[in-house]
Amino acid sequence: MWHTSRSAAAIWLLFALGSVACGDSATGEELEVRDDEEPEVRDDANICDDASIEVTQFYLPSWGVTCSGCSAPVCSSPSGAICFSGASQTSGQKECNPGGSVLSGLPSSATDRWYSVGGGNARPNQYWTTQDLTDLNAFITTKDFKDAEYTGIYYDVEVLYDVSYDDFATSFSATKKAGFKVAVGTSYTAPYDCTGQGCGSYPVKWPTDTDAIWKSILGNEDVDVFTPQWYSDGSVATIEQSTGSSITIQTWQDTVPAGTPIISSLKVHGGEQVMQSQIDAVQTQLCNVYPKFSCDAFWFWFGN
Repeated sequence: MWHTSRSAAAIWLLFALGSVACGDSATGEELEVRDDEEPEVRDDANICDDASIEVTQFYLPSWGVTCSGCSAPVCSSPSGAICFSGASQTSGQKECNPGGSVLSGLPSSATDRWYSVGGGNARPNQYWTTQDLTDLNAFITTKDFKDAEYTGIYYDVEVLYDVSYDDFATSFSATKKAGFKVAVGTSYTAPYDCTGQGCGSYPVKWPTDTDAIWKSILGNEDVDVFTPQWYSDGSVATIEQSTGSSITIQTWQDTVPAGTPIISSLKVHGGEQVMQSQIDAVQTQLCNVYPKFSCDAFWFWFGN
């Protein structure tokens, strides 16, 4: 879940947004503004009250919001909430397991309540193994977990250690049979290059094996929501292909089953105006070009 900013991409995106604001988004031509016309002023600070935008927010333990630019979730009554503890092992999810402090603080407005599993670092408690999925399959059938009133499981699939596509497919199916929805996300377009963190020695090799597994996941019909994480430093949405991966945005458009929404996850530091600028970027660069990407639903991360 932790991604570093790509300064070049951020600069490019700011330039692109400026171009869209000042010209025609399809042709790049300047829009004529007559002297006797008042330019339209858009009120950007109303996302939380905008019924046309579906807001789902991550809720984190205190260790997840230690950076200087971090902020608490902006909207007080989102339609969805994701409980995040950052572990692929259910035993490490104490804040979101039954009785956990983050779980107990999820807003009552959230009709979708997601249990997030997995993380973004090449560490045993965050990368994915067959055993992690086997344990998860058993855990979600327990009475205590059912009583926690989650509606879905969010698989944060960023680093693969020793796991196969069949393991994920079995888990997705088990999750649906247990009465939960399935959401799956990753960093940008595919599990990222973690060789600098030592994953070059993993049984699942990056990018050949990880890309093959991920592309199969994209075609899985048990998944109810896919969510790419377009994270940067929290000021802009970095919408790009995962470096070194063969999986592109077009791969998502071509592979995700018809009717399965692709909802962008956005990292926001700075409140509603930053949220709005990132929504604008998604609408301009993605959903107006690739119709399977949602224009009116977003997941927001506010942490490190």
